[in-house]
Amino acid sequence: MNANLYYAYFDVDQNGLDEDSFFEIELTKEDVLSVPKCGQADPFIKDILQVERIQKQLAQISDAQLRGVLWGYGTWDNKELSIREDNEMRILWLAVGDIREENPAWK
Repeated sequence: MNANLYYAYFDVDQNGLDEDSFFEIELTKEDVLSVPKCGQADPFIKDILQVERIQKQLAQISDAQLRGVLWGYGTWDNKELSIREDNEMRILWLAVGDIREENPAWK
């Protein structure tokens, strides 16, 4: 693992038994800190989505994997989960939050 990279881990089946259901999102500290802790995050998440290394990671994740993880949160319905771009934004937002939570000393 690169010391300058931080990881958010997601598992579609929530129990880690299916290797194909697991994926990770790799972000830098700068990526994470570019998103505000509260308030509207969409413009900042959209900026991260434009980064080539992020696009490459997301291209490796199937639509079914994204929907499966997001469905597990119980926050979005099937219609909302039908749009890949929105799901990519959601998973990045969750990844930023997970990484920030693991690093509380970051301002």
